[in-house]
Amino acid sequence: DAIKAMYEGSLKKFGIVLNGMKMHSINPETSKIYGHLSQYYEKKSNLSDPFRLFSNMMIANIDQSEYCLVLMENVVHQKLNISKEQFNAMLDDPSKAPLNETDMALLEFVIKVIKDSKSSTKTDIEKLNRLGFSDKDIYEAIDYATYKQKLHLMFNILHIENDY
Repeated sequence: DAIKAMYEGSLKKFGIVLNGMKMHSINPETSKIYGHLSQYYEKKSNLSDPFRLFSNMMIANIDQSEYCLVLMENVVHQKLNISKEQFNAMLDDPSKAPLNETDMALLEFVIKVIKDSKSSTKTDIEKLNRLGFSDKDIYEAIDYATYKQKLHLMFNILHIENDY
C-alpha cells in the first residue's frame, strides 16, 4: 500500500510521519505517483543529493512555503550541521550553498526559470551542456523543481502545519 510505504519511509527518515506525508493520504492514487517520482529522483536520477536538497530549499523560499522551509532548515542542519544563520544567508544568497561549480550552475538556472519560465535561453542550455549536463539532466532538474513547487503550493493552499 502506497500510503503505508510513505509513512514507513517518513518514520525511518525523520522519526515521525510528516504532516506533508499525511496530506497525501487524501488521495492514495496520486500518492503512488508522487512516491514513484520521489523514488526515481532519490535512486535513479543523475541529480546529486546536494543539488536536490538545495534546489528544494531555494524553491520553497521562492514559493514562500513556510512548511517546507521549516522542514528544510531541520534537514540541512541534521545532514550538514548548518546553523539557522547560515541557512538564512543561503536563502538570501543561493551562491552561498555548499555546491560544486556544476551543481551551482544548475541551481542558478533552475532558480531563474522557476522565477520566470520564459527567461531560459539557448545559451543557458548550451552552458549547462558544456558543464557536462545532458538534455535529460536539464529536463530532470526542471521536472524536479516543478514537482517540488507543486508540493509547496499544496502545503500553502491546504495550510499544512509545521512538524517542527
